[in-house]
Amino acid sequence: MKSLWFPGVVRHPGPAEKTTGTRARTRGAVYHSSVGDLGAALSVLANVSKRADGTYRYGSWHMTNAKDGRLFQHYPLDVLTWHARGGNNWSIGVENEGGPIGNEREPLTEAQVTNLVELSAWLVEEGWLPGLTRTGDKTLWEHREIQGSSTACPSGRIPWAEIIERAEDSMLAEDLAQLRRDHNTLLKFVAESVTQLRRGQEIQNTFIKALLDKEGADPNLLADLQQQMDELDARLDKIGEAAQG
Repeated sequence: MKSLWFPGVVRHPGPAEKTTGTRARTRGAVYHSSVGDLGAALSVLANVSKRADGTYRYGSWHMTNAKDGRLFQHYPLDVLTWHARGGNNWSIGVENEGGPIGNEREPLTEAQVTNLVELSAWLVEEGWLPGLTRTGDKTLWEHREIQGSSTACPSGRIPWAEIIERAEDSMLAEDLAQLRRDHNTLLKFVAESVTQLRRGQEIQNTFIKALLDKEGADPNLLADLQQQMDELDARLDKIGEAAQG
């Protein structure tokens, strides 16, 4: 089952009334850029004022990525928030704290980039996204690319190539680490199995020798059984050596 909360986030609940149940599917994440500082972004999220027609003036989103490295999460990831018009029903929305009016293209901080790298990799590992791509069946989106959205957001602030490359490297490293863990677990199992087999073989050898030591035992049968026991011991030795590396 997918985790609904990114590990280590600061939980900062958004207004429940600025959501529409849960999404039936998720096929992408939309990375936004807010205008102004963190306080301004969180104030917009908390604002529940309405227009004359009864609709809310301001949207909602799942996470806010602060310049100082804090990552806030406002809703469980399966909740349908209002961050990208035509993309709300299939995407996760992430705001990035931005620069002031007039400096909307201010680059993300290194801490913000690192957060997006880790988040992107985690979304794939948890099964929220099938992969990380900006082409074809895109899984990573800019707000301006969503149908029905009239905006320049995120104003060229997202270093996509770096984020995808670092996230994929991270996932590969984790896959290799898991392979090593699985390999070590298998070797331990084999070594323990060899130990148990050897103990069983020792008991069997003792029993067979006791039978063959009886008066009237067939010498040829004794030689044949002894050879089979020696061969089995040799095979167990090889298995044990392989298991130890």
